[in-house]
Amino acid sequence: MRFGFAGFRSLASVFLLIILSGSLCASDSIDCGAIDEKARQIDRLPNREVKKTLRTGTDRGGALSAFWYEGQIRHVKVTIGMSNRQVESSYYYEDGQLIFAASKQSFFLWDPEAQQLDPGKIAMSFEDRFYFVDGKLKQWNTTRAAADLSNQNSDIAKENETVLKQSNFFMKTARDVKDRVDVEGFIKRGAP
Repeated sequence: MRFGFAGFRSLASVFLLIILSGSLCASDSIDCGAIDEKARQIDRLPNREVKKTLRTGTDRGGALSAFWYEGQIRHVKVTIGMSNRQVESSYYYEDGQLIFAASKQSFFLWDPEAQQLDPGKIAMSFEDRFYFVDGKLKQWNTTRAAADLSNQNSDIAKENETVLKQSNFFMKTARDVKDRVDVEGFIKRGAP
C-alpha cells in the first residue's frame, strides 16, 4: 500500500511547510479579494466540463476536470487520493495565463474501532492559496501549523516555479485527447 509521493514537488508537498495562518509575499500586497472574485466569476461561467481519469500510482487514484469557456480552459481541478489523505488543487486562468491556484490537503481521521483511517471523516486540513499577476507569484497565503521551521524552504521564487510547472503540466493533461492519462511519473518525480 502506498502512502505518499516520494519526491512529489507539488502543491501537496508544500503542505508540510511553515506558518499558522500566515502569508508569504513576493512583492507589495496585492488585492487578493479581487483575484478571489475573478475565480468565483470563472466558476459561474457557463462552461463545458471535460473529465479525465488520472493514473497516479496512488492507492485512491485521481481525476482531472477542465472547465472550458469560449474555447479556452478557464479552470482545472485535480483530485488525488491517497491512503491517508486527499489533495485537491485548482488552477484558474484569464486569457490563458494562470491568475490563481489553490490546494487543499485533507487528512483522514483514525477510526479506533475499525482500526483504520476513515476517508469519510477529516482530521485536519491545510490550504495554500497562490495569487499571480502577469505570470508571477505575488502572494502565497497558507493555513497550517509546523513546530520546526529551520529546515523548511519558503523561497517564493521556487514556489513560483513549482506552481507554474504544475499548472502547465495539468493544462497539457487537460488538453490530451485520452480520457485516462498516466501522471504517475510527474507525481513521483515532478517531471513528465
